[in-house]
Amino acid sequence: MDQFYVNPVPICTQLHGAQNVNDVRDCVLNSIRRYYGTFCDFHQTGLFHMIQTYLVQILQNAGRNPKAIKLAIPPPHLQARFFVERYFQTLDKNKAYNQCVMDCGNNGDCRQNCLVDRESMHYDTR
Repeated sequence: MDQFYVNPVPICTQLHGAQNVNDVRDCVLNSIRRYYGTFCDFHQTGLFHMIQTYLVQILQNAGRNPKAIKLAIPPPHLQARFFVERYFQTLDKNKAYNQCVMDCGNNGDCRQNCLVDRESMHYDTR
């Protein structure tokens, strides 16, 4: 299986606009939680450094000084992990996305989560 890493900052910024830092932050953290688990302990899993890097990137994209402003990490919300589960079943991003959209039915937020999670997955080419 190809190794991948999760970086939802670009797609979340595209969807919400760089100036909407709270919406971008929520989108990023929700995608990370769908990949790594809603109740994961960011400090114990090693994700805290990655998340802090992404929060700095969000502020920089908005033209704000990350040393002067801190984005709080919001509490988790239970969310369907359709894309992530389908990806590990199929090992194919496009198949997983199509199945995720079908799983969501007409739920627009769920469908957007499928898009965010697909676009958040980047293959490690090292």
